[in-house]
Amino acid sequence: MLRALADALEGQRERLVALADEETHLGAARLNGELDRTTLQLRGFATQVEQGAAFAFTEDPAVAGALPAGHPALVRVRVPVGPVAMSSASNFPFALAVLGKCCCSSYCGKKNLPRWSTWVSV
Repeated sequence: MLRALADALEGQRERLVALADEETHLGAARLNGELDRTTLQLRGFATQVEQGAAFAFTEDPAVAGALPAGHPALVRVRVPVGPVAMSSASNFPFALAVLGKCCCSSYCGKKNLPRWSTWVSV
């Protein structure tokens, strides 16, 4: 899905940049750069999902002794946070807007790519 969104943006680049420039007056050079950044972010998050980042965990074995040196065995797991509300910046119509980094990462959450992790004592 994320790669298809990036391809669709690039396929409609001329039209989207013209529309965004009409609305924001940011200029074609800036808007084309933003669109490039956005498609790079979409593809980057797609790669993270494909590589299984959603299921990553870290184990920290127990260390004997009193705190702070000693501690029980810990496992860091990623936990989806659930629905996420997003707002967009109008001065960055592509890179920080509907398909920008924050929104893109929340879309990944629908594929179980969590945006939050925690340590759990085991």
